[in-house]
Amino acid sequence: MQEVVIVPATRTTAGSFQGSLAGIATPELHVAVIRHLLEKPGLPHAAPTLTLNKVCGSGLTALHLDA
Repeated sequence: MQEVVIVPATRTTAGSFQGSLAGIATPELHVAVIRHLLEKPGLPHAAPTLTLNKVCGSGLTALHLDA
């Protein structure tokens, strides 16, 4: 059986239209979050993951996986 790790919610900052984050590509913001998660909980560099998002179908996927 594989070890299950639940990490606290971590997200990119919320910017405003044409604000200070406008010049940073979205993937670069995500890289910062992923690096933080790799360092803080000590996750391996390759791990299967599932992201839950209340505004898309991934919440439904989580229900199916739990069933």
